[in-house]
Amino acid sequence: VNLTTTIATPVSHFFLSDPDRLVVDIDNAMLLAQTPGTPKNDFVKEIRLGQFSTAPDVARVVFDLKEDTNYQVFQTKNKVSVIFSGVNTISDLEVISEGQKSTVEFKSDGEIGYEVRTDKAKKQIKIVVPGVSLGHRIDEKMDINDGIIDAVEVIKTKGRNSYNTEITINLSSFSSYELVTEPPSREVKLIIYKSALQNKLIVIDPGHGGDPAAIAGSVEEKTLNLDISLKLR
Repeated sequence: VNLTTTIATPVSHFFLSDPDRLVVDIDNAMLLAQTPGTPKNDFVKEIRLGQFSTAPDVARVVFDLKEDTNYQVFQTKNKVSVIFSGVNTISDLEVISEGQKSTVEFKSDGEIGYEVRTDKAKKQIKIVVPGVSLGHRIDEKMDINDGIIDAVEVIKTKGRNSYNTEITINLSSFSSYELVTEPPSREVKLIIYKSALQNKLIVIDPGHGGDPAAIAGSVEEKTLNLDISLKLR
């Protein structure tokens, strides 16, 4: 789909869900074009045009999308092109438990981008994959409970410019991991290692008792030791 303005002007876009829509805003623009008919296609249900605001002038184009549609927005001078295409599908998500490590891996029918995010407080590792669909064999939640991974959850979330698929790995305790593959790729493989400190009790003893030990001015060594021990706790 090509959009043309009389002069080059800033263009922004964002994604909305329920239902899926791509919104393109054209700044410093008054709408003169008529809403075009939507030809038969696999990606867009309907195209809608409107004057979003007049102070400032913003023209808005809304594309009502069919399920799992990928898109790219390009601008060259006064021409904006929106390209719609099918999306890659994630399939065969599995967890392989091997005692001291667990491997989470899945495949796609085409090369995909992805990134790993961590949340130590929640004991989670997330693999975030933008703009993909899920195969019918993917379960929304897999209970693992192998001493490293408690469960794996798969959800579709809305980002500003696209929808994302998030694979959340809930850990028994946060530990080290290794992303074996490198994006973009058709296969994603993440290895999570069992924490050496899991089920271990660590005792921190600040020591000294009533002995202040070394003193510098008004600062006593025993007080520093205690402060540091409490922070470590």
